[in-house]
Amino acid sequence: IALRLTAFDIMRLVQIGILALVSLVLGLFVVRPILAPSQLPALAPPPALDQSGQPIAINGPIETMPNLGGGVIAMPSQTSIGGADAPDPVERLRQMISERETETIQILQDWMETPEQGETT
Repeated sequence: IALRLTAFDIMRLVQIGILALVSLVLGLFVVRPILAPSQLPALAPPPALDQSGQPIAINGPIETMPNLGGGVIAMPSQTSIGGADAPDPVERLRQMISERETETIQILQDWMETPEQGETT
């Protein structure tokens, strides 16, 4: 029995082969990882906190990070972030601007000068 393959039959076999290859790749790299049980490592336990809710230093004292102006940045408490007693963000921004006028002016000058440098190139 002799099989005669026409050009149409050969193209159809190539299509089936490519479809099988794509299905195999999809199964191995997409479906299998989704169905496999996740083997993620366990999360680290939360840091130990003292009575005031601050982290306890294990290897020594916790140092505060200074800002670029040389002062110390105070972190807001968790209750004041987004809580019912949180001040209006616009009012807070106005207060910060009035407290740090020289820094605000410098930031605005730097911000306004930046686009000019990009236009010269």
